[in-house]
Amino acid sequence: MAGTPEQGRRDAEKRWAPYRAARLAAGLPPTKSNRKPDMFDDPEVESHWLQRAEDAGLVPEGATRRQHRRIARRLAEASAAEIARAGREGATAGVSDVDVLIAHHSAEVTRWRAAAEQDRARAEEHDRLAELAEGLLTDLLFREGRLS
Repeated sequence: MAGTPEQGRRDAEKRWAPYRAARLAAGLPPTKSNRKPDMFDDPEVESHWLQRAEDAGLVPEGATRRQHRRIARRLAEASAAEIARAGREGATAGVSDVDVLIAHHSAEVTRWRAAAEQDRARAEEHDRLAELAEGLLTDLLFREGRLS
């Protein structure tokens, strides 16, 4: 027989407790819920990371609120990744702000390189399709006698 809903809830909370603790330790909300990836669930956590991004000089002049939030979110994710990496390596000194910035900029390099690679692949596909369309157009014009 299946357990009660209350027992199921307790079991789920128990299973997810390490994940929630790791997110809280990283300064993130305990759950992601169904928010957009560039949004924070908790306004206090969001304001903390918005301020850290501003203090680190990561927010360009004239950035919109959404851009600011996305930068802050990526900084928080880099911080969480750096804390996790330091934990795996057994570092006892903790993670400094410089370590977080290094992790953030490394992640940004990776992100922009991947975007550039996708753009190049998309451009090559567009060139291929344009050449195909030009060939079909030329064939049609020859067939119709409009090009000799």
